[in-house]
Amino acid sequence: MPDHALILGGCTIGQHLARLLLNEGRHVTITVSSKRRVAELRAALALPEEQGCRLRVIPLQLEIQESVDSAMTQILANGTPNRVADCMHPHLEGLIAAVEPDDAAAYFAAAVSARHRIMHGLTRAMLTGAKGRRSAGRQDNAAGNLGRRVTGRLVYLSSTAAAMPNAGQGFYAAAKSAAEALFRSIGVELAPRGITTTTLRAGYVDAGRGARYLTEHPEALRAVPLGRALAPEEVAATLHWLLSEAATGINATVITMDGGMTACK
Repeated sequence: MPDHALILGGCTIGQHLARLLLNEGRHVTITVSSKRRVAELRAALALPEEQGCRLRVIPLQLEIQESVDSAMTQILANGTPNRVADCMHPHLEGLIAAVEPDDAAAYFAAAVSARHRIMHGLTRAMLTGAKGRRSAGRQDNAAGNLGRRVTGRLVYLSSTAAAMPNAGQGFYAAAKSAAEALFRSIGVELAPRGITTTTLRAGYVDAGRGARYLTEHPEALRAVPLGRALAPEEVAATLHWLLSEAATGINATVITMDGGMTACK
């Protein structure tokens, strides 16, 4: 597994994933939604002073193009990440007939168009960086030592809402489905060149918006055969494995982790 990992989105799951990667000795870049959260997250993921260079925290606001462009410049400044976990998602909840069209358009610009802008920059950088690695690989092959073929691995954290939205989640579901389609297509188009993708659809998670929803609607867990919400740590551990070399054959597809909820009528 290459040394530089990128986590887009410093949510609770993203933080747990960052800890797993840092504990392996990796260099990790993680993005947060505002500048005020940079120091907060660095403190939460505290490393010994001599190892502080292994963690970078960069503000990235999907709603602001200048923020996206600035973050991409900073992300790529220290070399192209070969492992990317996308945990970002802007917030918009409301009934389809009630939300103003301009608000919906701005939301999709952030959740879909800005995400494409980021994936475009990352995959092009991965492909450009792979040229040098392929040259080195030819020398290795001549010596009888085959190098790793994978040059990039991207994993998207989606939601079962993409298929089964609750009332008020129509825009969230549509944006999640669109992002899933982007990742699926990247895996179809770029796997021959060593870049693979997958999506993890998580069910109810006991963190962030999921925890708040379950506090207000505890009866929702009756629809989950497992009988409980997912812990953010276990979702992060699954993302961690999906980023690994062992999982790169799981490409251009969706894996559901919801305790069996979507298996039921």
